[in-house]
Amino acid sequence: GVGAAGEASLEASLIELPRLGLTFHARGARGAAEEGAGGRGLRLYCAQHEGFYLSHRSSPGISELLRGVPHSLLLEKDGGSLSLLVSACARPRRAVLAAGQSAAAQALSRLFPCEVELDNNDEHWVASLGPTKAYLYPVHLSQSFLFFPSLAAALYMLLLKLLARRYETASEMAPQCVCDRPLSREEAQIVALFNETRGDQHPDAHACRLRISLHALHTPLYPELPWDLAEELIAYTRKLGHVSLLLRLSVYDELVLLTHLSVTLNRQEVGLKPQAVQTRDTVPLMVGSVMVKMPKPDPVAEAAVAAGLPTPRDARALPNVLQSRLTLLTAASTARPDADSIDVELPCPAFGGGPHFDAVQDRTSISGEGLGALFGKFEALSYSRPENPVGREAASALDRWLRNGLELRGGRDQKGFLFLYELMRGDVFFKLLSNDSGHTLGCFLLRLLPASEWSSKGVLMSTLRVMAHNPQLARHLPKFEDDRNVKVSVMFRGQDVLAKLFEKLTLVLKGLEADGHIQWPLHSFPALKLQPLVRLPAPLLARVHGADSATPLPLPYRRWLWLSDGAPSAPRRLRLASCAEGEADALAGTPLRPIDLSRLVVERTRSQRGLPPLEARLPFALSSHPAAQSDLAAAMIRRLEEDFLFHTHHQNELALPELVGFTDAELRAQATTPSGCRALQDAAASLV
Repeated sequence: GVGAAGEASLEASLIELPRLGLTFHARGARGAAEEGAGGRGLRLYCAQHEGFYLSHRSSPGISELLRGVPHSLLLEKDGGSLSLLVSACARPRRAVLAAGQSAAAQALSRLFPCEVELDNNDEHWVASLGPTKAYLYPVHLSQSFLFFPSLAAALYMLLLKLLARRYETASEMAPQCVCDRPLSREEAQIVALFNETRGDQHPDAHACRLRISLHALHTPLYPELPWDLAEELIAYTRKLGHVSLLLRLSVYDELVLLTHLSVTLNRQEVGLKPQAVQTRDTVPLMVGSVMVKMPKPDPVAEAAVAAGLPTPRDARALPNVLQSRLTLLTAASTARPDADSIDVELPCPAFGGGPHFDAVQDRTSISGEGLGALFGKFEALSYSRPENPVGREAASALDRWLRNGLELRGGRDQKGFLFLYELMRGDVFFKLLSNDSGHTLGCFLLRLLPASEWSSKGVLMSTLRVMAHNPQLARHLPKFEDDRNVKVSVMFRGQDVLAKLFEKLTLVLKGLEADGHIQWPLHSFPALKLQPLVRLPAPLLARVHGADSATPLPLPYRRWLWLSDGAPSAPRRLRLASCAEGEADALAGTPLRPIDLSRLVVERTRSQRGLPPLEARLPFALSSHPAAQSDLAAAMIRRLEEDFLFHTHHQNELALPELVGFTDAELRAQATTPSGCRALQDAAASLV
């Protein structure tokens, strides 16, 4: 309602928010007489929250609390205490990408989404709310954090902060968002919206989701979380070097999550019903100075051992990157704090099963298979020759073809056998860069065909394999000529245009094979033996166990605490036609060892290269600045000086390899005379 105060002006005396069930009345404030008339002494008091009125207070702390919460009101009491009023009727969700954005902007929005929409018309959402349609969060006197009146209020604020990518705030809120009872409808619908945050692939986002999972373990909230713990742990481990310091999980937090995941997966391996690990399945164990819950012996798993079933240890259900991480953290946390160092052997990934492209030996194209047998394997081939795209146009077309998928018989884009055949023959002009090779691109695309096609033997695939491994013969194969009167993209089996091509192709390939011109690739390779050992030094072990915490970790080992294992290593297959004794061992370690590399390469330090040494002091002075007078600032400056001293000492002592006869000084000395240039040419020719 609005009451008239005069003909010239109007002032609000009552504001109603019916969906939230809130009413604000205009009342005079203390000191209104001193402030004067004109309504400047009026305040809008909330009838449902006695003593609270709309506040205009502003500070950096309040601004941070309001980030990501656009549908909020700041309330203040007469005593000065603050609270944040947030509508619970608004259903937050990720904003849909706007049309017309550039490809770069769309890619950035997909990787790091931050735009949020509030749906105020979702009746199902509103119907699932409790009697309270708005959450009132008391603000701490420091204005640095909020108090949560209920679990639903805590979960709703956590969701808003995750959507707004306020990772540090969300991480601090995680311990408050747990319960020991089943979730209500209101709480369950909020947790379901956590799925909106899964698209955020920022390293800190993975850390936040893992911290929420950590605090939710063994509670009714954990099974309702929409993300996969294994996927989040893998992403966190691989991006650990980029996770903010305040959001990194401790060694023991990681151990708890990895152990929980290992137990859960191993229960599935031995045939138990998948379920969250309950408290009774773990026993407390002191690791260093921290209590960690570790799995206790499972009687069902012990019975599985007696029955010959795989045990959790044998099952190795964890992905390789998590196996390595668990092995590394377990070794570091269980080692003696005063140990000199320990060597940890990480598990090697097993060789992947299934077919492998280079392991298929297919000689069907010269085996004498008749055209009837060939045409009996497919109904038709489809082919639409591209119109010589180059550069960006070619890249866009290739991206579209790969998204739709290549198929030997043509597929959705009619780019199959005939396209690859003409591309490797050089009959199709298709280049991303001006110096691209059609044969090389064809070999690459050949490997992107479905595994069901390249793992099966047939004339089509065998012909493309011959062309891929014999580029010198590609131009000698017959050219595809479409002499049909009506040219359509689909060619049915038995048509003359295909019969003529394959008749000529079979004759040419058999002739080349008879003359010994076709080189067939090897299809079996020796596997490389891996010995992944990681040495954990004594200062690091002491750091993990909390010993000697006043001593900073030495610079070379600081990054270990957020070590990123990266992609799991895999066995490599090497093709060795013939090698002398010792060359195979050298190739597995130092490939250039047999040629006595010391005759060709010399290592020189900065002084030996004629460069001045780097000064072991900072190029700027901060100690006299007023902001550097505190103990914390002085400690930061000392650490900066120590790091800079370490860097300069390392660079001054670092010996870089250089080719003998081709150092900067030798090049300057010989390049000025004709005889020196000839000597350089002879030396370069001897290296080739």
